[in-house]
Amino acid sequence: MKRNNVARVALGIVRKFAPKVNRVSDADKDLAISVTEKDYRTGRKKDHGECALAMAAKRERNVTSVIISASTAYLIKGDHAIRYKLPEAIRKEVVSFDRGSEFGTGDYVMKAIPKSARLGTQRGKSTQSEVGSHTGNLAKRFIHHTANIREDLKARA
Repeated sequence: MKRNNVARVALGIVRKFAPKVNRVSDADKDLAISVTEKDYRTGRKKDHGECALAMAAKRERNVTSVIISASTAYLIKGDHAIRYKLPEAIRKEVVSFDRGSEFGTGDYVMKAIPKSARLGTQRGKSTQSEVGSHTGNLAKRFIHHTANIREDLKARA
């Protein structure tokens, strides 16, 4: 049941951008991508599918489309999307690019999804007492959201 729910959410996210996709899987190996000056110049800020990294991935990997968020990337070929985790170095470049600076040219590595975060991995439920035990009140927790960058990827309601 959990596997279907997690996979369904990922598929819903991808279908917002690529409606013909019917399968999402996690990358098994890291993927190196080289961002060039041309990728930076032709990339569009705050655009999941046309940013500098997306342009480089399309050029190098011959994929149908690409979805780049601040922390996750999906490379799509036909009706199949492969999910990658973006390391901190890429996340910083995405934020910088979206805020009007350049996307540093060079080699970047999109990471394979760790086994603990793969689609279908069983995650235990946390109770409020476990999650908020250090403060005594879950409502006091502060979550920072990075502003002025592309929208979060969200599944359709």
